[in-house]
Amino acid sequence: MKPINAFLFSLLAGITTFAAEHSLFPAELHAAGFSVPRSSDWRQQMIDRDPGGAVVDRILDKLTTRLSLTDEQASKARPLLEERHRRILAVLLTAPPSLTRDQFVAARQAIRAETRQRLDALLTPDQREIAEQELTHPAG
Repeated sequence: MKPINAFLFSLLAGITTFAAEHSLFPAELHAAGFSVPRSSDWRQQMIDRDPGGAVVDRILDKLTTRLSLTDEQASKARPLLEERHRRILAVLLTAPPSLTRDQFVAARQAIRAETRQRLDALLTPDQREIAEQELTHPAG
């Protein structure tokens, strides 16, 4: 195959992959655990999109990789993350129907901040510094 043909074929394959990825996996799904829909049925959408325990595994893997958590730290962090997930889900499921999107976002942020403080207590000073840098200048 001539180099120009190989280049054009690769370019076409890349564009096709990009288009398929974005049509099959829209951006909303990439951030499903983080963004709160703005539609009137935001609450039901959040419940429907709940990844269950997978979100805890994903967050713990990310923390373990970025902060080089020890096995002991990871085993202590897991219940904190599981509790955070349960509490946020409980707000969605048990709060009165009058709960607004903004009220939910504020409640979720408070739960996350409390969990962050509890997680910070498990970290070494160097790990806390890395975690703070991640919050200030997130990767990707």
